[in-house]
Amino acid sequence: MKAAVILTKCKNEHALFGIRTEQREDGGWYATWAFKVNERTAEREKFGDTEISGNIYITTEYPSCPYCGAKGFFQCAECGKTTCWNGESETVCEWCGNEAETAAEDKFDSITGGGF
Repeated sequence: MKAAVILTKCKNEHALFGIRTEQREDGGWYATWAFKVNERTAEREKFGDTEISGNIYITTEYPSCPYCGAKGFFQCAECGKTTCWNGESETVCEWCGNEAETAAEDKFDSITGGGF
């Protein structure tokens, strides 16, 4: 089983956190944990070098954003990074400021978390 951490930013607190994902036998990625992380630790652990693509599913054990409690996250169409998401239709990427309408989807394209 492969595991990877996706760096994400909280839409309310504008703070960095990691989402632990694991790739299971079906090839899908499953979000299983979320934790606060600072830039220095993220850089040292090379969390920003993570790149995954494919279906990412939120599991029942996924605890939500450690800052605001949002259960989901979305990928920005502009920069490709992720921001927590609680189901609202209009969103703003915390990485680049891109505004977009977002709908729930499981498919992600080459998520990266570098450049924080």
